[in-house]
Amino acid sequence: MMVGDIEGAEKSLQNAKESATETSMAPRFLSDYLLSYFTLNLHQLAQSMNSDSAKDVAENRIDALKAGKKAVKNSRKNAFSKIETYKLMGAYYWLINKQRKALNWWRKSIIEGERLNGRLELSRTYFEVGKRLLESGSKHKSLNGMKAEEYLEKARTMFEEMDLQWDLDQLDRIGAYSQGK
Repeated sequence: MMVGDIEGAEKSLQNAKESATETSMAPRFLSDYLLSYFTLNLHQLAQSMNSDSAKDVAENRIDALKAGKKAVKNSRKNAFSKIETYKLMGAYYWLINKQRKALNWWRKSIIEGERLNGRLELSRTYFEVGKRLLESGSKHKSLNGMKAEEYLEKARTMFEEMDLQWDLDQLDRIGAYSQGK
């Protein structure tokens, strides 16, 4: 998904689903599958929202919520997956224009990220929050007293410390977008 190969991601998830049904997976390994599946569902929801098909939007919205609920349930058994799961739940609610719920999920993600010192996932939550708060449709300008630019700066600092070039490239795209507004 990160490199834009949606069909490849779908195929990989299908293979993983077949493996998951054949064996019982530990919550740690199951969380990778569930988070990947949820991410794919969010991508499909976002794509359908750009189409004219209300039916596709409704179906993808239901599928994404089901995937998110499964990931949340599994995250109760795997603390580190909470950070990413909560971030994705925030993205889901943002997509369906329930921004207050999205902010609540992101707040939970940040709390868990700081508590567990999950720097990678936390940095990506900061990025997600900053990116979304910058959107023209955002009804909110801050979360926990911090503005979008502050979240993006925290994300940049952490990305640089961890030498995450792909994430820095994504951040630079948002920076160019926000400067062009």
